[in-house]
Amino acid sequence: MKSNILILAASLGLLVFPSLATATNHTVSQEGRAFVPAELTIEVGDTVQWIWSSLSHTVTSGTDLSDPEVGLLFDEPLNSANPTVTYTFTEIGTQHYFCRPHLASGMTGTVIVTAASAVGETPAAAQIQLMPNVPNPFNPSTTITFGLPADHTGSTEVSLRVYDLKGRLVRVLMEETVAADRHSVTWNGRNDRGTAVPSGLYIYRLAAGDKTLARTMTLAK
Repeated sequence: MKSNILILAASLGLLVFPSLATATNHTVSQEGRAFVPAELTIEVGDTVQWIWSSLSHTVTSGTDLSDPEVGLLFDEPLNSANPTVTYTFTEIGTQHYFCRPHLASGMTGTVIVTAASAVGETPAAAQIQLMPNVPNPFNPSTTITFGLPADHTGSTEVSLRVYDLKGRLVRVLMEETVAADRHSVTWNGRNDRGTAVPSGLYIYRLAAGDKTLARTMTLAK
């Protein structure tokens, strides 16, 4: 009897809830005293990763220090000791956040969480993709892949660059106009002067049109 109830409940669930698309990972870069992009639209169940580049910051949920719910969802340092902060959003709505040390400088951000798309629909926020580099960790080289969607009309100016954790430019991997497709670039662990860089964590950042995405990778010698 119990198994029949469970089967009936599952069947009702299939009727009430549409099949949902796979959750997506999104990236927000810290650039100076700013979060980039400052406003991000995602779907419920998606994950946001904040990536550090310089100075010392926090990623703190809430509008400001007077918010009675400040820091309840997340409140983590974003610095050289903790270069990434990750949070998965499970509720629909608008979530504001800020950096505690640089709130007065306007270092704030907003995540708008919408309902998940049904299977077969293209999420609005997933127009440009930056995939994890392979392999990672790597030595001596790794491949970075990004994609412009098939419905992306015309060509797009693309910049793919590698930075160290202090935000210093290490290597320009691509600076050109490309068509909608999947593209791959290999980094050999050397800077723009051809010198091998030391082991450590590096940030690769893709700027395509008005979108900027970033991920981290580890060179291990």
